[in-house]
Amino acid sequence: YARVNWNQRPGDLLEPIGTDPTAPKSWSTTRTMVSLDVEYRLSRRFSVYGTANNLTDAPEFGRRFSPSTPAYARINGVSVYGTDFTVGLKGSF
Repeated sequence: YARVNWNQRPGDLLEPIGTDPTAPKSWSTTRTMVSLDVEYRLSRRFSVYGTANNLTDAPEFGRRFSPSTPAYARINGVSVYGTDFTVGLKGSF
């Protein structure tokens, strides 16, 4: 069998809102991740499986800005995690 999972995490405020409206706030951006699970049965007791998480290598952007911050300066960090692969053999006895 093969299964594709799609997960979208919305952007979120990372710091509590204070009383000063001009103070910069930190935000995370929306991130969509695609995962793939595959399994092939070799016999009644053995199968080979594999998983791949974050297939599209979606980066995560950090933003920190106030109302007066220009658009080009709002991203303050980028995290790229890559794709995580797992391969294995399953057996039942």
